Amino acid sequence: MEFIYGLDEVPPRGYLISSGIQWAAVLLSYVMIIGTVVSAMHFTDPYEQVYYIQKLLIITAFAVILQVAAGHRLPAIFGPATVLLIGIISSQSFSTGAVYSAVIAGGIIGVIAGSTGLLRYLARLFTKRVVAVVLMLIVFTMIPTIVSLITGGNGAAGAPESFLFAFASLLIIFAANKLLSGFFKTTLLLWVIIFGTAGYMLLFPHEFTIISSIPATGILTGFTDSFVIEPGVMLSFIICYFALLINDIGSIQGVSEVVKPKSMKGRFKRGVVATGIVNIISGLCGVIGGVNYSTSAGIILDSRCASRFTLIPAALMLALIGLVPQLASLICGIPLVVIGCLLIYVLAAQFSASLHVFFGSMKNQEFDFESGIIVGLSVIVGAIASAIPADVAHSFPLFLQPVVPNGFVMGVITVLIMEHVVYRKNSSEIIKQKSVKN
Repeated sequence: MEFIYGLDEVPPRGYLISSGIQWAAVLLSYVMIIGTVVSAMHFTDPYEQVYYIQKLLIITAFAVILQVAAGHRLPAIFGPATVLLIGIISSQSFSTGAVYSAVIAGGIIGVIAGSTGLLRYLARLFTKRVVAVVLMLIVFTMIPTIVSLITGGNGAAGAPESFLFAFASLLIIFAANKLLSGFFKTTLLLWVIIFGTAGYMLLFPHEFTIISSIPATGILTGFTDSFVIEPGVMLSFIICYFALLINDIGSIQGVSEVVKPKSMKGRFKRGVVATGIVNIISGLCGVIGGVNYSTSAGIILDSRCASRFTLIPAALMLALIGLVPQLASLICGIPLVVIGCLLIYVLAAQFSASLHVFFGSMKNQEFDFESGIIVGLSVIVGAIASAIPADVAHSFPLFLQPVVPNGFVMGVITVLIMEHVVYRKNSSEIIKQKSVKN
């Protein structure tokens, strides 16, 4: 494909700003979705929620600039990681110090993996079937959280009204995704937030307050001032971070297939190291870590612009919003039912990607019953673990409390055992399969 501007070309100022607005709209949407959910989990004080969103916006802006300038150097979105959200959900009974110390540990692993040969060994563990399960687990283990969001949340509507609003909104969202194109399609999430919030307020009037008295030093609070090691939380997040690494590599690969740059080996290493650095900083600042997003490729193809420099103004816009508490407080006022609808939309795309990975690995072969068993059991175990009641989860030993109710972690452990132990292929089976193909 011939691009208007190449990877290392700097477009004119006017184009930089207009393209930056498009990237900023997408970046802002992901920060709103994940950031609103996490801040509401951690804090009931609206001021602290605003501080959290501010820091997340600023760190995301820094991450984008770091990746574009010194990391993978590709036009790729960077935002809060859903897989780490799952880790936070399963660790709510533990201190934020323990949670974000685990995020720091994950970032350290990322830096080590990117700067050494650890990525090669991880790639051997995460086969196509394992990757498919990882993507599916993110979807299924988020269902209890989504149910909570779309049956009341922080809005004025009751559970039945909220659920019906969510159902109607989802039909509209997917219809819009089908009908829209260009700028409006790539920025659909932001339009859903704007019009979804407006529609909710018209149907269920409630007070939408812009906080204006937040002290300027607000974002300088809530840092991780000591490294807290809770073995169960640490194990849970490390497994989540391994999955994040695979997701990160996949996203970089997806963008590279569109842009087709040179020296991809170095870009992978630098990109993973940069992601690790950002996660360390995120943990120190007490906010959720991030990852490169695979949706970047679609925006590049739609705009026909491959210039990485178009993300610089987008990052600066994000940072500006993060420095203005009044703007950040608007994000905290978004009804959680709207956030829930957006999560469903994002996770539906994630599920589609998991099916693509699963069936794509079969190529032209017939359905592999063994693969179905491996994937099916792992997803079932993950879904069951996610549905464990809180009182039952608290009856487990302290070490297991953040692990057993974490459906993602339990599902990943199951698929790794099934893939590499129970159904491990010995050398004779591999040779036999190759001879059949030939």
